[in-house]
Amino acid sequence: MQNDEDLVTLYSTDDQVEVALIKMWLDDVGIRCLTTSDVMRSIYPAGGMVTVRIQVFDRDVAKAAEVLRAHGLK
Repeated sequence: MQNDEDLVTLYSTDDQVEVALIKMWLDDVGIRCLTTSDVMRSIYPAGGMVTVRIQVFDRDVAKAAEVLRAHGLK
């Protein structure tokens, strides 16, 4: 990842299917994203109790938000 740009939280969700879809949609239009949470993954799934933040570079925020809106999110 580049050091000269800030990451911005684009969207937060506890739905793992939604996370996978968003990552796919962003990847389809060439936007790199990072997913983060405050809870470490383990062999014991949290079952939707873990909020995942989807982050993109600052330069991609407008385009990424447009992608989410096109799919009925945000």
